[in-house]
Amino acid sequence: MHSYNDYKKTVYGYLRNYHQFHGQLASLRIEIEGVEEQIRSIGDAKISKYGDAPGGGYDELSEVERAVVRRMKLEERLPILRENYIRIQTLLRRIDNALQLMSDVHRTVLRRKFIDRELWYQVAQATGYSERSCQYISQEAIKTLTQMMFPDAGTGQSSLDFVFLESCG
Repeated sequence: MHSYNDYKKTVYGYLRNYHQFHGQLASLRIEIEGVEEQIRSIGDAKISKYGDAPGGGYDELSEVERAVVRRMKLEERLPILRENYIRIQTLLRRIDNALQLMSDVHRTVLRRKFIDRELWYQVAQATGYSERSCQYISQEAIKTLTQMMFPDAGTGQSSLDFVFLESCG
């Protein structure tokens, strides 16, 4: 069972990896387009006729068979790429939506500190608050953001509904 702090850590990770998620989304979009183009370029395999000789055969695949195998592998990969794209896109929409619902000060502090990775004194200069006030505001904002992204976090939900941080370093 995850504690509330696990959800907060997850939200911190989402914010710290925000730009990386956007980069992954763009890379996935490019990769999906590339795979779709490869599938189109392979086209439908046309087999005109096999040899008349009975029995036997070759251990190696013919050019047509290799193309069919390649196309099948690409077609198996495409739904996985699309699913990953949708998951990251959904996560980014959830983050953006939650940030838009916050006050300007909370949103500014979170963006500058965690997304843009500025130092506290830079955040303080930009907002006109002291560094300590900015830290307090960020704690309030993270709590609010966690509640928006994981409404069941405080009620003892046994698992996170979306965690994608393992591969995001």
